[in-house]
Amino acid sequence: MALALACVVSLAPAPASAHQGVNLTDSDSTPKAGPLLVDGTVSFAVRADIAAGDRRGFRFDLAAGDRLAMQLLIVDTPPGNRLSASKLPRVTVTDPNGRKTRMVIDERTEFYEPYGGTNYFYLSRIEDVAEPGTYEVRVSGRSKRPVETVIAVGYREVRGEVRRLTRSGELAVLAIAHAIPNLGATSAVDIYANETRIAQDVDPGDLETARLKPGEYDVIAVPAGTSPFSSEPLLSAEAVELLPGGNHTVALHLTEAGRPTTTIFTNETRTVGQNMGRMTFRHIAQAPNVDVRSRGSRIMRDLGNGDGADTQLMAGDYKVRVVREGTREKILPVSVQVITNEPGRQDMGNNRILYLWGSEKGGSLRLMVQDFPLDLR
Repeated sequence: MALALACVVSLAPAPASAHQGVNLTDSDSTPKAGPLLVDGTVSFAVRADIAAGDRRGFRFDLAAGDRLAMQLLIVDTPPGNRLSASKLPRVTVTDPNGRKTRMVIDERTEFYEPYGGTNYFYLSRIEDVAEPGTYEVRVSGRSKRPVETVIAVGYREVRGEVRRLTRSGELAVLAIAHAIPNLGATSAVDIYANETRIAQDVDPGDLETARLKPGEYDVIAVPAGTSPFSSEPLLSAEAVELLPGGNHTVALHLTEAGRPTTTIFTNETRTVGQNMGRMTFRHIAQAPNVDVRSRGSRIMRDLGNGDGADTQLMAGDYKVRVVREGTREKILPVSVQVITNEPGRQDMGNNRILYLWGSEKGGSLRLMVQDFPLDLR
């Protein structure tokens, strides 16, 4: 039974305010399979009819300084309004740091929504300071008959963007950044995703890109020209999950202590605004913590090994200085990086990704550059 909900309510029981509706279906069985609410401060009403054995999921993004605001409601109709708390849907929220919070059913406050002429009950609410990143929400049914359920997210009454996976065979992008100055007897490697070779003779400082079907992959590096079935991998990144349209980089690099390792990065592909682009910096070197400076300002700060940060910049040329944290002491020569977004409907800017790689101790610090256009997703 579809909900006729045009709006729910703000954080307080009154007055009512418009929420953008999002319907969860059988195919939205996990957070990663479900929709992504691009800005979790925008008011959304996520709806699901859910019974025992049903699973639903969705995600939403919040930035530093945002507020986490969620409410769990049901429609005031049978069977939901007759069930005990133990039979009502269970909602679990996982924050960007992996901490899980159960939405405890501790109230049953009546609310009449005048836009659709529907009565609801509040069951649970969460309000807290946000952790920056992506939140995952899991909904589990516990009753024999479906319960009309709404999870309200956000508090700003503006139009928001909802992204859904493309289920028509869209491929994922996987880049390999070889950032180890000396890896065993040979520096060059071949890269395999499961049993398929996706890059060959990759030298230190090289970045290779492949397009793969969505799925889970074990990504391994072996000495160039050898088989992964006859030799032990030099490095591996296990269970790398690639979603349709996703964009990731697997970096082979040194730890702070100088040991080879891998780090998986998710690449931001969404346009950031008119005449703007994005600059991303990733520290994958055996080197001290750094700041990134340009045009007289510190644009990224306190980045250690394995860290990444990004910033939105107006289109133009930027002289980039990588300096020791809290100082102006350069650890690399100044480089010029270009942020593009010229007038025109199809130009949505670029993401210029800079990798600090190599070893300060070994005198091999370098910058590796990855660049791709941004779009509407």
